[in-house]
Amino acid sequence: LDIVEKLGDEGVTDEDVGRAKQRLLKYVEQADANSTRLAVQLSEWAAQGDWRLKFLYRDRLEKVTAADVKRVAKAYLQRNNRTVGMFLPIKKAERISVPATPELAEMIGDYKGRATVAEGEVFEVSPANIDKRTQFSTLPSGVKAALLPKKTRGEVVNLRLTLRYGNESNLRGYAAVADYLPSLMLKGTKKLNKQQIQDILDKNRASLSGSGSPGIVTFSIKSKKENLPAILELLHQVLREPTFPKEELEILKQGQLSSLEKQLTDPQAIATTTVSRQLNKYEKDDPRYVPTTQEEIDRTKAVSIDAVKKLYNNYLGANQGQLSAVGNFDLDQTVQSVNEMLANWKNEESYARIHRRADFKSKGKSIDINTPDKANSTYFAALSFPMLDSSPDYPALTIGNFILGAGSLSSRLGDRVRQKEGLSYGVGSGFRAGSTENRALFYVYAISNPDNVPKVKVAIQEELTKLIKDGVTEEELTAAKKGFLQRQEVSRTEDSSLASTLSGNLNADRTMSYYADLENRIQSLTTEDIQKTFKKYIDLKRLVIVAAGDFEKKSESEKKGTSKE
Repeated sequence: LDIVEKLGDEGVTDEDVGRAKQRLLKYVEQADANSTRLAVQLSEWAAQGDWRLKFLYRDRLEKVTAADVKRVAKAYLQRNNRTVGMFLPIKKAERISVPATPELAEMIGDYKGRATVAEGEVFEVSPANIDKRTQFSTLPSGVKAALLPKKTRGEVVNLRLTLRYGNESNLRGYAAVADYLPSLMLKGTKKLNKQQIQDILDKNRASLSGSGSPGIVTFSIKSKKENLPAILELLHQVLREPTFPKEELEILKQGQLSSLEKQLTDPQAIATTTVSRQLNKYEKDDPRYVPTTQEEIDRTKAVSIDAVKKLYNNYLGANQGQLSAVGNFDLDQTVQSVNEMLANWKNEESYARIHRRADFKSKGKSIDINTPDKANSTYFAALSFPMLDSSPDYPALTIGNFILGAGSLSSRLGDRVRQKEGLSYGVGSGFRAGSTENRALFYVYAISNPDNVPKVKVAIQEELTKLIKDGVTEEELTAAKKGFLQRQEVSRTEDSSLASTLSGNLNADRTMSYYADLENRIQSLTTEDIQKTFKKYIDLKRLVIVAAGDFEKKSESEKKGTSKE
Protein backbone atom coordinates (compact mmCIF):
# COMPACT_ATOMS: atom_id res chain seq x y z
CA LEU A 1 0.00 0.00 0.00
CA ASP A 2 2.89 2.34 0.74
CA ILE A 3 4.29 1.86 -2.77
CA VAL A 4 0.90 2.30 -4.44
CA GLU A 5 -0.05 5.44 -2.53
CA LYS A 6 3.30 7.17 -3.00
CA LEU A 7 3.30 6.54 -6.73
CA GLY A 8 1.10 9.55 -7.41
CA ASP A 9 3.37 11.84 -5.36
CA GLU A 10 6.81 10.54 -6.23
CA GLY A 11 6.07 9.36 -9.77
CA VAL A 12 8.17 6.98 -11.82
CA THR A 13 11.30 7.34 -13.95
CA ASP A 14 11.47 7.56 -17.72
CA GLU A 15 13.43 4.29 -17.57
CA ASP A 16 10.58 2.58 -15.71
CA VAL A 17 8.03 3.79 -18.26
CA GLY A 18 10.22 2.85 -21.21
CA ARG A 19 10.72 -0.66 -19.86
CA ALA A 20 7.00 -1.17 -19.22
CA LYS A 21 6.07 0.15 -22.67
CA GLN A 22 8.56 -2.19 -24.36
CA ARG A 23 7.11 -5.16 -22.49
CA LEU A 24 3.49 -4.25 -23.28
CA LEU A 25 4.18 -3.40 -26.92
CA LYS A 26 5.97 -6.72 -27.31
CA TYR A 27 2.84 -8.53 -26.17
CA VAL A 28 0.73 -6.46 -28.57
CA GLU A 29 2.99 -7.26 -31.50
CA GLN A 30 3.21 -10.97 -30.70
CA ALA A 31 -0.59 -11.13 -30.41
CA ASP A 32 -0.97 -9.48 -33.81
CA ALA A 33 1.18 -12.23 -35.34
CA ASN A 34 -0.93 -14.99 -33.75
CA SER A 35 -4.29 -15.53 -35.45
CA THR A 36 -5.96 -17.04 -32.38
CA ARG A 37 -4.91 -14.29 -29.97
CA LEU A 38 -5.69 -11.59 -32.54
CA ALA A 39 -9.22 -12.95 -33.07
CA VAL A 40 -9.90 -13.02 -29.32
CA GLN A 41 -8.59 -9.51 -28.79
CA LEU A 42 -10.54 -8.04 -31.72
CA SER A 43 -13.66 -9.65 -30.26
CA GLU A 44 -12.99 -8.14 -26.83
CA TRP A 45 -12.39 -4.66 -28.21
CA ALA A 46 -15.48 -4.94 -30.42
CA ALA A 47 -17.47 -5.76 -27.28
CA GLN A 48 -16.34 -2.39 -25.90
CA GLY A 49 -17.69 -0.60 -28.95
CA ASP A 50 -15.37 -0.90 -31.94
CA TRP A 51 -12.55 -3.26 -32.96
CA ARG A 52 -10.37 -0.30 -33.99
CA LEU A 53 -10.04 0.64 -30.33
CA LYS A 54 -7.38 -2.07 -30.13
CA PHE A 55 -5.10 -0.11 -32.43
CA LEU A 56 -6.00 3.20 -30.85
CA TYR A 57 -4.94 1.71 -27.52
CA ARG A 58 -1.58 0.66 -29.02
CA ASP A 59 -0.98 4.17 -30.40
CA ARG A 60 -1.82 5.78 -27.09
CA LEU A 61 0.39 3.30 -25.23
CA GLU A 62 3.40 4.38 -27.27
CA LYS A 63 2.86 8.02 -26.24
CA VAL A 64 2.67 7.45 -22.47
CA THR A 65 5.19 9.46 -20.45
CA ALA A 66 6.35 9.38 -16.85
CA ALA A 67 4.26 12.50 -16.23
CA ASP A 68 1.17 10.67 -17.53
CA VAL A 69 1.75 7.78 -15.14
CA LYS A 70 2.18 10.12 -12.19
CA ARG A 71 -0.95 12.09 -13.11
CA VAL A 72 -3.15 9.00 -13.46
CA ALA A 73 -1.71 7.39 -10.33
CA LYS A 74 -2.48 10.58 -8.41
CA ALA A 75 -6.04 10.61 -9.73
CA TYR A 76 -6.99 6.96 -9.28
CA LEU A 77 -4.59 5.06 -7.01
CA GLN A 78 -6.13 6.32 -3.82
CA ARG A 79 -7.25 4.48 -0.73
CA ASN A 80 -10.91 5.29 -1.35
CA ASN A 81 -10.80 3.96 -4.88
CA ARG A 82 -9.32 0.59 -3.92
CA THR A 83 -10.94 -2.74 -3.14
CA VAL A 84 -9.18 -4.91 -0.54
CA GLY A 85 -10.18 -7.86 1.57
CA MET A 86 -10.95 -5.79 4.66
CA PHE A 87 -13.74 -3.48 5.82
CA LEU A 88 -12.59 -0.24 7.45
CA PRO A 89 -15.65 1.85 8.37
CA ILE A 90 -15.43 5.65 8.20
CA LYS A 91 -17.83 8.31 9.42
CA LYS A 92 -18.45 9.95 6.07
CA ALA A 93 -18.43 8.23 2.70
CA GLU A 94 -16.04 9.65 0.14
CA ARG A 95 -16.33 8.94 -3.56
CA ILE A 96 -13.92 9.36 -6.44
CA SER A 97 -15.59 10.56 -9.61
CA VAL A 98 -14.47 8.92 -12.83
CA PRO A 99 -14.78 10.97 -16.03
CA ALA A 100 -17.43 9.78 -18.46
CA THR A 101 -16.19 7.77 -21.44
CA PRO A 102 -15.99 9.99 -24.54
CA GLU A 103 -18.24 9.25 -27.48
CA LEU A 104 -16.81 6.45 -29.60
CA ALA A 105 -17.26 8.35 -32.83
CA GLU A 106 -15.26 11.22 -31.38
CA MET A 107 -12.48 8.93 -30.19
CA ILE A 108 -12.22 6.98 -33.42
CA GLY A 109 -12.63 9.94 -35.74
CA ASP A 110 -11.13 9.21 -39.13
CA TYR A 111 -8.55 6.80 -37.70
CA LYS A 112 -6.85 4.96 -40.57
CA GLY A 113 -4.44 2.67 -38.74
CA ARG A 114 -0.92 1.91 -39.88
CA ALA A 115 0.90 -0.18 -42.43
CA THR A 116 -0.55 -3.67 -42.73
CA VAL A 117 1.21 -6.40 -40.73
CA ALA A 118 3.30 -8.55 -43.07
CA GLU A 119 1.20 -11.46 -44.29
CA GLY A 120 2.48 -15.01 -44.37
CA GLU A 121 2.53 -17.17 -47.46
CA VAL A 122 0.02 -19.90 -48.15
CA PHE A 123 2.16 -22.80 -46.96
CA GLU A 124 1.25 -26.42 -47.64
CA VAL A 125 1.90 -28.40 -44.46
CA SER A 126 2.16 -31.85 -46.04
CA PRO A 127 5.21 -33.83 -44.86
CA ALA A 128 6.53 -33.95 -48.43
CA ASN A 129 6.40 -30.17 -48.86
CA ILE A 130 7.98 -29.55 -45.46
CA ASP A 131 10.88 -31.84 -46.39
CA LYS A 132 11.18 -30.14 -49.77
CA ARG A 133 11.39 -26.67 -48.22
CA THR A 134 13.68 -27.62 -45.30
CA GLN A 135 17.45 -27.34 -45.59
CA PHE A 136 19.32 -30.02 -43.66
CA SER A 137 22.99 -29.85 -42.67
CA THR A 138 25.52 -30.66 -39.97
CA LEU A 139 27.23 -27.59 -38.54
CA PRO A 140 31.02 -27.53 -37.92
CA SER A 141 30.39 -28.03 -34.21
CA GLY A 142 28.60 -31.32 -34.88
CA VAL A 143 25.10 -29.97 -34.20
CA LYS A 144 22.55 -31.10 -36.80
CA ALA A 145 20.36 -28.43 -38.37
CA ALA A 146 16.93 -28.33 -40.07
CA LEU A 147 16.07 -24.84 -41.28
CA LEU A 148 12.78 -23.94 -42.95
CA PRO A 149 12.63 -20.32 -44.17
CA LYS A 150 9.13 -19.17 -45.14
CA LYS A 151 7.07 -16.01 -45.07
CA THR A 152 5.03 -15.73 -41.89
CA ARG A 153 2.53 -13.26 -40.47
CA GLY A 154 4.45 -10.43 -38.83
CA GLU A 155 7.75 -11.83 -40.17
CA VAL A 156 8.05 -14.07 -37.09
CA VAL A 157 10.58 -16.88 -36.70
CA ASN A 158 10.65 -19.71 -34.16
CA LEU A 159 14.12 -21.13 -33.46
CA ARG A 160 15.00 -24.03 -31.19
CA LEU A 161 18.49 -25.13 -30.06
CA THR A 162 18.96 -28.36 -28.10
CA LEU A 163 22.31 -29.47 -26.68
CA ARG A 164 22.84 -32.97 -25.31
CA TYR A 165 25.44 -34.02 -22.78
CA GLY A 166 26.54 -36.78 -20.39
CA ASN A 167 25.28 -40.33 -19.97
CA GLU A 168 23.48 -42.46 -17.39
CA SER A 169 26.79 -43.19 -15.63
CA ASN A 170 28.56 -39.83 -15.39
CA LEU A 171 25.32 -37.93 -14.60
CA ARG A 172 24.64 -39.88 -11.42
CA GLY A 173 23.72 -37.45 -8.67
CA TYR A 174 23.09 -34.58 -11.08
CA ALA A 175 19.35 -35.00 -11.76
CA ALA A 176 18.14 -32.10 -9.62
CA VAL A 177 21.08 -29.90 -10.60
CA ALA A 178 20.34 -30.41 -14.32
CA ASP A 179 16.82 -29.07 -13.86
CA TYR A 180 18.18 -25.66 -12.83
CA LEU A 181 20.96 -25.32 -15.41
CA PRO A 182 19.10 -23.62 -18.32
CA SER A 183 17.01 -21.36 -16.07
CA LEU A 184 20.10 -20.08 -14.28
CA MET A 185 21.95 -19.50 -17.54
CA LEU A 186 19.25 -16.94 -18.39
CA LYS A 187 19.69 -15.05 -15.09
CA GLY A 188 22.92 -13.25 -15.94
CA THR A 189 26.01 -13.14 -18.17
CA LYS A 190 29.39 -11.43 -17.87
CA LYS A 191 27.98 -8.35 -19.62
CA LEU A 192 24.30 -8.44 -18.67
CA ASN A 193 22.28 -8.91 -15.51
CA LYS A 194 18.82 -10.48 -15.42
CA GLN A 195 17.00 -7.18 -15.90
CA GLN A 196 19.21 -6.17 -18.83
CA ILE A 197 18.53 -9.52 -20.51
CA GLN A 198 14.79 -8.93 -20.13
CA ASP A 199 15.15 -5.38 -21.43
CA ILE A 200 16.84 -6.60 -24.61
CA LEU A 201 14.07 -9.13 -25.17
CA ASP A 202 11.35 -6.53 -24.64
CA LYS A 203 13.07 -3.92 -26.81
CA ASN A 204 13.33 -6.43 -29.66
CA ARG A 205 9.79 -7.80 -29.15
CA ALA A 206 11.25 -11.27 -28.64
CA SER A 207 11.03 -14.22 -26.27
CA LEU A 208 13.86 -16.49 -25.09
CA SER A 209 13.18 -19.41 -22.78
CA GLY A 210 15.16 -22.38 -21.51
CA SER A 211 14.22 -25.83 -20.28
CA GLY A 212 16.13 -28.95 -19.37
CA SER A 213 16.38 -32.38 -17.83
CA PRO A 214 19.36 -34.65 -17.12
CA GLY A 215 21.45 -34.70 -20.30
CA ILE A 216 19.44 -32.07 -22.23
CA VAL A 217 19.18 -28.28 -22.39
CA THR A 218 16.87 -26.52 -24.87
CA PHE A 219 16.58 -22.83 -25.66
CA SER A 220 13.64 -21.52 -27.70
CA ILE A 221 13.45 -18.17 -29.48
CA LYS A 222 10.47 -16.33 -30.92
CA SER A 223 11.44 -13.15 -32.75
CA LYS A 224 10.82 -10.95 -35.74
CA LYS A 225 13.21 -11.41 -38.65
CA GLU A 226 14.87 -8.03 -38.24
CA ASN A 227 15.54 -8.63 -34.54
CA LEU A 228 16.76 -12.22 -34.71
CA PRO A 229 20.48 -11.30 -35.02
CA ALA A 230 20.29 -9.35 -31.74
CA ILE A 231 18.55 -12.23 -29.96
CA LEU A 232 21.07 -14.75 -31.28
CA GLU A 233 23.84 -12.53 -29.92
CA LEU A 234 22.02 -12.56 -26.58
CA LEU A 235 21.78 -16.35 -26.70
CA HIS A 236 25.51 -16.44 -27.50
CA GLN A 237 26.23 -14.69 -24.21
CA VAL A 238 23.77 -16.88 -22.31
CA LEU A 239 25.42 -20.05 -23.64
CA ARG A 240 29.06 -19.07 -23.39
CA GLU A 241 29.27 -16.47 -20.59
CA PRO A 242 26.71 -17.31 -17.88
CA THR A 243 27.55 -16.08 -14.37
CA PHE A 244 25.10 -18.24 -12.35
CA PRO A 245 24.10 -15.67 -9.67
CA LYS A 246 23.77 -17.46 -6.35
CA GLU A 247 20.84 -15.31 -5.24
CA GLU A 248 18.89 -16.31 -8.37
CA LEU A 249 19.36 -19.99 -7.57
CA GLU A 250 17.87 -19.41 -4.14
CA ILE A 251 14.85 -17.68 -5.67
CA LEU A 252 14.30 -20.56 -8.09
CA LYS A 253 14.68 -23.10 -5.30
CA GLN A 254 12.16 -21.32 -3.08
CA GLY A 255 9.61 -21.32 -5.88
CA GLN A 256 10.19 -25.02 -6.52
CA LEU A 257 10.01 -25.89 -2.83
CA SER A 258 6.71 -24.04 -2.49
CA SER A 259 5.28 -26.08 -5.37
CA LEU A 260 6.65 -29.36 -4.03
CA GLU A 261 5.26 -28.78 -0.55
CA LYS A 262 1.78 -28.45 -2.07
CA GLN A 263 2.31 -31.74 -3.90
CA LEU A 264 2.89 -33.56 -0.61
CA THR A 265 -0.88 -33.68 -0.12
CA ASP A 266 -2.09 -33.24 -3.71
CA PRO A 267 -3.95 -36.38 -4.93
CA GLN A 268 -2.94 -35.92 -8.56
CA ALA A 269 0.77 -35.52 -7.79
CA ILE A 270 0.69 -38.44 -5.36
CA ALA A 271 -1.08 -40.80 -7.79
CA THR A 272 1.08 -40.04 -10.83
CA THR A 273 4.35 -40.13 -8.86
CA THR A 274 3.44 -43.43 -7.22
CA VAL A 275 2.67 -45.08 -10.57
CA SER A 276 5.81 -43.63 -12.17
CA ARG A 277 7.96 -45.02 -9.35
CA GLN A 278 6.47 -48.48 -9.87
CA LEU A 279 7.36 -48.40 -13.58
CA ASN A 280 10.87 -46.95 -13.19
CA LYS A 281 13.03 -49.08 -10.93
CA TYR A 282 16.40 -47.32 -10.75
CA GLU A 283 18.96 -46.61 -8.04
CA LYS A 284 18.58 -43.32 -6.17
CA ASP A 285 21.52 -41.55 -7.80
CA ASP A 286 20.56 -42.70 -11.32
CA PRO A 287 19.36 -39.77 -13.50
CA ARG A 288 16.30 -41.86 -14.42
CA TYR A 289 15.26 -42.44 -10.80
CA VAL A 290 11.81 -41.07 -9.88
CA PRO A 291 12.00 -39.57 -6.38
CA THR A 292 9.17 -39.24 -3.93
CA THR A 293 8.00 -35.69 -3.37
CA GLN A 294 9.84 -35.56 -0.04
CA GLU A 295 13.00 -36.83 -1.72
CA GLU A 296 12.57 -34.16 -4.39
CA ILE A 297 12.30 -31.53 -1.65
CA ASP A 298 15.49 -32.79 -0.04
CA ARG A 299 17.25 -32.85 -3.41
CA THR A 300 16.17 -29.30 -4.18
CA LYS A 301 17.46 -28.00 -0.86
CA ALA A 302 20.82 -29.68 -1.53
CA VAL A 303 21.38 -28.10 -4.97
CA SER A 304 24.36 -25.73 -4.76
CA ILE A 305 25.69 -23.09 -7.12
CA ASP A 306 29.02 -24.94 -7.21
CA ALA A 307 27.28 -28.09 -8.48
CA VAL A 308 25.52 -26.11 -11.22
CA LYS A 309 28.81 -24.51 -12.31
CA LYS A 310 30.55 -27.89 -12.33
CA LEU A 311 27.81 -29.39 -14.49
CA TYR A 312 28.11 -26.49 -16.94
CA ASN A 313 31.92 -26.44 -17.07
CA ASN A 314 32.49 -30.19 -17.35
CA TYR A 315 29.48 -31.40 -19.32
CA LEU A 316 27.83 -28.78 -21.49
CA GLY A 317 29.13 -28.17 -25.00
CA ALA A 318 28.25 -28.29 -28.67
CA ASN A 319 29.37 -31.87 -29.38
CA GLN A 320 25.82 -33.16 -29.75
CA GLY A 321 22.61 -31.31 -30.51
CA GLN A 322 19.93 -30.11 -32.87
CA LEU A 323 19.07 -26.72 -34.33
CA SER A 324 15.71 -26.06 -35.98
CA ALA A 325 14.11 -22.87 -37.23
CA VAL A 326 10.81 -22.15 -38.97
CA GLY A 327 9.68 -18.77 -40.27
CA ASN A 328 11.11 -15.51 -41.59
CA PHE A 329 14.90 -15.41 -41.22
CA ASP A 330 18.06 -14.88 -43.23
CA LEU A 331 19.42 -18.39 -43.69
CA ASP A 332 23.11 -17.56 -44.20
CA GLN A 333 23.20 -14.94 -41.46
CA THR A 334 21.50 -17.25 -38.97
CA VAL A 335 23.84 -20.17 -39.69
CA GLN A 336 26.87 -17.88 -39.33
CA SER A 337 25.63 -16.56 -35.97
CA VAL A 338 24.99 -20.06 -34.64
CA ASN A 339 28.39 -21.30 -35.86
CA GLU A 340 30.12 -18.45 -34.03
CA MET A 341 28.01 -19.20 -30.96
CA LEU A 342 29.03 -22.88 -30.85
CA ALA A 343 32.60 -22.65 -32.15
CA ASN A 344 35.35 -24.42 -30.14
CA TRP A 345 32.93 -25.51 -27.40
CA LYS A 346 33.60 -29.09 -26.40
CA ASN A 347 32.68 -30.84 -23.19
CA GLU A 348 35.00 -33.04 -21.16
CA GLU A 349 32.56 -35.78 -20.20
CA SER A 350 31.49 -38.44 -22.71
CA TYR A 351 28.00 -38.51 -24.18
CA ALA A 352 25.56 -41.37 -24.78
CA ARG A 353 21.77 -41.45 -24.99
CA ILE A 354 19.97 -42.12 -21.72
CA HIS A 355 17.43 -44.88 -22.27
CA ARG A 356 14.58 -45.86 -19.99
CA ARG A 357 13.86 -49.54 -19.58
CA ALA A 358 10.47 -51.15 -20.25
CA ASP A 359 10.20 -54.07 -17.85
CA PHE A 360 7.89 -56.90 -18.98
CA LYS A 361 8.28 -58.56 -15.59
CA SER A 362 6.62 -55.81 -13.58
CA LYS A 363 3.43 -56.99 -11.88
CA GLY A 364 0.17 -55.13 -11.79
CA LYS A 365 -1.23 -53.84 -8.52
CA SER A 366 -3.91 -51.57 -7.11
CA ILE A 367 -3.05 -49.02 -4.43
CA ASP A 368 -5.36 -46.65 -2.57
CA ILE A 369 -3.74 -43.66 -0.83
CA ASN A 370 -5.70 -41.55 1.63
CA THR A 371 -5.26 -37.76 1.35
CA PRO A 372 -7.36 -36.16 4.12
CA ASP A 373 -9.45 -33.05 3.49
CA LYS A 374 -9.10 -33.11 -0.31
CA ALA A 375 -12.33 -32.54 -2.23
CA ASN A 376 -11.13 -34.29 -5.40
CA SER A 377 -9.54 -37.66 -5.92
CA THR A 378 -7.29 -38.86 -8.74
CA TYR A 379 -7.31 -42.24 -10.45
CA PHE A 380 -4.17 -43.02 -12.45
CA ALA A 381 -3.23 -46.33 -14.04
CA ALA A 382 -0.38 -47.21 -16.40
CA LEU A 383 1.83 -49.90 -17.85
CA SER A 384 4.97 -49.81 -19.98
CA PHE A 385 6.32 -52.17 -22.62
CA PRO A 386 9.06 -52.25 -25.27
CA MET A 387 8.10 -50.37 -28.45
CA LEU A 388 9.45 -47.67 -30.76
CA ASP A 389 7.17 -45.27 -32.61
CA SER A 390 8.44 -46.90 -35.81
CA SER A 391 6.98 -50.26 -34.77
CA PRO A 392 4.40 -51.83 -37.13
CA ASP A 393 1.96 -51.96 -34.18
CA TYR A 394 2.35 -48.28 -33.20
CA PRO A 395 -0.41 -46.89 -35.51
CA ALA A 396 -3.04 -49.33 -34.24
CA LEU A 397 -2.29 -48.56 -30.58
CA THR A 398 -2.34 -44.83 -31.32
CA ILE A 399 -5.79 -44.92 -32.93
CA GLY A 400 -7.15 -47.42 -30.41
CA ASN A 401 -6.10 -45.08 -27.63
CA PHE A 402 -7.68 -42.15 -29.50
CA ILE A 403 -10.99 -44.02 -29.53
CA LEU A 404 -10.65 -45.06 -25.89
CA GLY A 405 -9.84 -41.73 -24.28
CA ALA A 406 -7.50 -39.41 -26.18
CA GLY A 407 -10.21 -37.86 -28.35
CA SER A 408 -11.24 -35.35 -25.68
CA LEU A 409 -14.85 -35.89 -24.50
CA SER A 410 -15.67 -37.65 -27.75
CA SER A 411 -14.25 -40.98 -26.61
CA ARG A 412 -15.44 -44.14 -24.94
CA LEU A 413 -14.16 -43.11 -21.51
CA GLY A 414 -15.54 -39.60 -21.88
CA ASP A 415 -18.94 -40.86 -23.06
CA ARG A 416 -19.24 -43.49 -20.34
CA VAL A 417 -17.55 -42.10 -17.22
CA ARG A 418 -18.29 -38.40 -17.57
CA GLN A 419 -21.19 -37.88 -19.95
CA LYS A 420 -23.39 -40.89 -19.25
CA GLU A 421 -22.73 -41.75 -15.60
CA GLY A 422 -21.45 -38.37 -14.39
CA LEU A 423 -18.76 -39.96 -12.23
CA SER A 424 -15.78 -37.81 -13.19
CA TYR A 425 -14.84 -34.18 -13.78
CA GLY A 426 -12.20 -35.25 -16.28
CA VAL A 427 -11.23 -38.61 -17.74
CA GLY A 428 -9.03 -39.83 -20.58
CA SER A 429 -6.18 -42.04 -21.70
CA GLY A 430 -2.77 -41.59 -23.25
CA PHE A 431 -0.23 -43.54 -25.26
CA ARG A 432 3.26 -42.60 -26.36
CA ALA A 433 6.31 -44.41 -27.67
CA GLY A 434 9.82 -43.08 -28.08
CA SER A 435 11.65 -42.45 -31.33
CA THR A 436 15.06 -43.43 -29.93
CA GLU A 437 14.35 -45.54 -26.85
CA ASN A 438 12.50 -48.84 -26.94
CA ARG A 439 9.85 -47.95 -24.38
CA ALA A 440 6.15 -47.17 -24.65
CA LEU A 441 3.72 -45.99 -21.98
CA PHE A 442 -0.06 -46.46 -21.84
CA TYR A 443 -2.07 -44.73 -19.13
CA VAL A 444 -5.62 -43.87 -18.03
CA TYR A 445 -6.64 -41.06 -15.66
CA ALA A 446 -9.76 -39.66 -14.00
CA ILE A 447 -10.54 -36.91 -11.49
CA SER A 448 -13.63 -37.37 -9.37
CA ASN A 449 -15.35 -37.06 -6.03
CA PRO A 450 -13.71 -39.57 -3.62
CA ASP A 451 -17.09 -41.26 -3.12
CA ASN A 452 -17.21 -42.11 -6.84
CA VAL A 453 -13.78 -43.77 -7.09
CA PRO A 454 -15.07 -47.38 -6.75
CA LYS A 455 -17.53 -46.80 -9.60
CA VAL A 456 -14.83 -45.04 -11.68
CA LYS A 457 -12.55 -48.05 -11.29
CA VAL A 458 -15.28 -50.41 -12.42
CA ALA A 459 -16.29 -48.29 -15.40
CA ILE A 460 -12.71 -47.91 -16.67
CA GLN A 461 -12.01 -51.62 -16.20
CA GLU A 462 -15.16 -52.52 -18.13
CA GLU A 463 -14.32 -50.16 -21.01
CA LEU A 464 -10.77 -51.53 -21.29
CA THR A 465 -12.06 -55.10 -21.20
CA LYS A 466 -14.69 -54.33 -23.82
CA LEU A 467 -12.15 -52.78 -26.19
CA ILE A 468 -9.80 -55.75 -25.87
CA LYS A 469 -12.58 -58.33 -26.17
CA ASP A 470 -14.89 -56.77 -28.78
CA GLY A 471 -12.67 -54.21 -30.54
CA VAL A 472 -14.06 -51.06 -32.16
CA THR A 473 -16.72 -50.31 -34.74
CA GLU A 474 -16.14 -49.15 -38.31
CA GLU A 475 -17.85 -45.88 -37.47
CA GLU A 476 -15.53 -45.27 -34.50
CA LEU A 477 -12.47 -46.12 -36.57
CA THR A 478 -13.43 -43.82 -39.43
CA ALA A 479 -14.07 -40.90 -37.06
CA ALA A 480 -10.84 -41.55 -35.15
CA LYS A 481 -8.73 -41.63 -38.30
CA LYS A 482 -10.20 -38.32 -39.44
CA GLY A 483 -9.86 -36.65 -36.04
CA PHE A 484 -6.30 -37.80 -35.41
CA LEU A 485 -5.02 -36.90 -38.86
CA GLN A 486 -6.66 -33.46 -38.62
CA ARG A 487 -4.83 -32.89 -35.33
CA GLN A 488 -1.56 -33.84 -36.99
CA GLU A 489 -2.16 -31.40 -39.80
CA VAL A 490 -3.16 -28.55 -37.48
CA SER A 491 -0.05 -29.10 -35.32
CA ARG A 492 2.12 -28.55 -38.41
CA THR A 493 0.52 -25.16 -39.02
CA GLU A 494 1.97 -23.92 -35.71
CA ASP A 495 5.56 -22.91 -36.42
CA SER A 496 6.75 -23.49 -32.85
CA SER A 497 5.30 -27.02 -32.92
CA LEU A 498 6.84 -27.66 -36.34
CA ALA A 499 10.25 -26.47 -35.13
CA SER A 500 9.98 -28.95 -32.24
CA THR A 501 9.03 -31.75 -34.66
CA LEU A 502 11.98 -30.98 -36.93
CA SER A 503 14.31 -31.04 -33.92
CA GLY A 504 12.91 -34.42 -32.86
CA ASN A 505 13.41 -35.75 -36.38
CA LEU A 506 17.07 -34.73 -36.30
CA ASN A 507 17.53 -36.52 -32.98
CA ALA A 508 15.90 -39.67 -34.41
CA ASP A 509 17.83 -39.33 -37.69
CA ARG A 510 14.72 -39.18 -39.86
CA THR A 511 12.72 -36.71 -41.96
CA MET A 512 9.05 -35.80 -42.29
CA SER A 513 8.64 -38.85 -44.52
CA TYR A 514 8.16 -40.74 -41.24
CA TYR A 515 4.88 -38.86 -40.71
CA ALA A 516 3.76 -39.40 -44.29
CA ASP A 517 4.30 -43.13 -43.79
CA LEU A 518 2.54 -43.04 -40.40
CA GLU A 519 -0.52 -41.35 -41.93
CA ASN A 520 -0.66 -43.93 -44.72
CA ARG A 521 -0.48 -46.76 -42.20
CA ILE A 522 -3.23 -45.17 -40.13
CA GLN A 523 -5.45 -44.84 -43.20
CA SER A 524 -5.07 -48.57 -43.90
CA LEU A 525 -5.95 -49.73 -40.36
CA THR A 526 -8.87 -52.12 -39.87
CA THR A 527 -11.01 -52.80 -36.82
CA GLU A 528 -9.27 -56.17 -36.55
CA ASP A 529 -5.89 -54.41 -36.32
CA ILE A 530 -7.06 -52.33 -33.36
CA GLN A 531 -8.43 -55.28 -31.39
CA LYS A 532 -5.48 -57.56 -32.15
CA THR A 533 -2.89 -54.97 -31.13
CA PHE A 534 -4.66 -53.92 -27.93
CA LYS A 535 -5.01 -57.56 -26.91
CA LYS A 536 -1.30 -58.09 -27.59
CA TYR A 537 0.03 -55.19 -25.53
CA ILE A 538 -2.57 -53.96 -23.01
CA ASP A 539 -2.39 -56.66 -20.35
CA LEU A 540 -4.79 -55.56 -17.61
CA LYS A 541 -3.06 -57.86 -15.12
CA ARG A 542 0.07 -55.71 -15.47
CA LEU A 543 -1.74 -52.42 -14.98
CA VAL A 544 -0.47 -50.40 -11.99
CA ILE A 545 -3.50 -48.59 -10.55
CA VAL A 546 -3.31 -45.86 -7.92
CA ALA A 547 -6.22 -43.89 -6.47
CA ALA A 548 -5.51 -40.97 -4.15
CA GLY A 549 -8.19 -39.03 -2.27
CA ASP A 550 -9.99 -38.52 1.03
CA PHE A 551 -11.43 -42.02 1.30
CA GLU A 552 -11.93 -41.95 5.07
CA LYS A 553 -14.29 -38.98 5.03
CA LYS A 554 -17.87 -40.08 5.16
CA SER A 555 -20.26 -38.98 2.47
CA GLU A 556 -23.08 -36.61 3.37
CA SER A 557 -25.62 -39.42 3.17
CA GLU A 558 -23.56 -41.56 5.55
CA LYS A 559 -23.26 -38.66 7.97
CA LYS A 560 -27.03 -38.17 7.91
CA GLY A 561 -27.58 -41.87 8.46
CA THR A 562 -25.25 -41.84 11.45
CA SER A 563 -26.91 -38.79 12.98
CA LYS A 564 -30.31 -40.45 12.71
CA GLU A 565 -29.06 -43.52 14.49
